[in-house]
Amino acid sequence: MLHFDVRVQLREFALVAVGDVPNGVTVVEGPSGAGKTTLLRAIAGLVRPQDGSITLNGHALTDIAAGTFVPPEKRNVAILFQEY
Repeated sequence: MLHFDVRVQLREFALVAVGDVPNGVTVVEGPSGAGKTTLLRAIAGLVRPQDGSITLNGHALTDIAAGTFVPPEKRNVAILFQEY
């Protein structure tokens, strides 16, 4: 199970996202500019949220309050973008 409760600020764009995702393949869809890529980048560890946490199977990947941040290469997460 993937759990995220994060806030990511990128210039004038702010993403606040909370969710639980079962293990397996997951698709994220939505309108352009909604924050899909920003959320995926935060889960993969390619961007650090300003606040919140991300856990995978009960293990903290990111926990801003605790100072935890697992680097991207140590996470069991992959992103397949629509266009390379």
